[in-house]
Amino acid sequence: MSQSKGTKQIKRFFKKLRNLFFIAIIFTIIGYTIPIYFNFYRDDFDRYVDFVDVIAEANDNANNARVTITRVNPVYEQIKSTVARYNRDNSEEFAKLVYDNAIRVGIDPLFLASIITTESHWRPNVISPKNAVGLGQITPITAKELGVKHSDMFDPAENIKASANYLAKLQKEFKTKELTAAAYNAGPTKVRELGRIPRFKETLNYVDKVNKEYNSYSVAIKR
Repeated sequence: MSQSKGTKQIKRFFKKLRNLFFIAIIFTIIGYTIPIYFNFYRDDFDRYVDFVDVIAEANDNANNARVTITRVNPVYEQIKSTVARYNRDNSEEFAKLVYDNAIRVGIDPLFLASIITTESHWRPNVISPKNAVGLGQITPITAKELGVKHSDMFDPAENIKASANYLAKLQKEFKTKELTAAAYNAGPTKVRELGRIPRFKETLNYVDKVNKEYNSYSVAIKR
């Protein structure tokens, strides 16, 4: 009787041990399976996150592009468009130089651009019969007055800077665009003496061309 009872206890012990063994195996399998499962889907999750980041970045770039478009300067763009008609390769550089220098000295960038278009058609190496050189056709006498070496006038940056300085100086004295343009062409002394545009055919034509060029800018910007 005691043996039978002891045998049953041993059997129950081994049964519990077997159950614990199976439970341990099950937990071991689960322990290996769950990380594999999540790692498998982790790649998809990471790809999704990357995709969302790319979309967000694309949206940011699009928003920035829209902001840039709304901030386009119509005056600068019109000057660049004009320069491109004569000198496409340097349109951005020359337009920026004109705009920046005009703002620096406090004159209308479109007026400076009109002067340069009339003077040289944006050819930086042109020389007139009177030895006026470059984009703004600065004469040796004017270059000396402005404290610039005549040889430096072939540099577009120096030439446009000198042209802006000279035009600002003339406009400060003569006020109107017509008298200022006449003084730029015929010299300030003659305009100062007469108090009006000299009746020289060249100067009259020059002022007319500058006015037409300037007015064409205004019309284009208002469209």
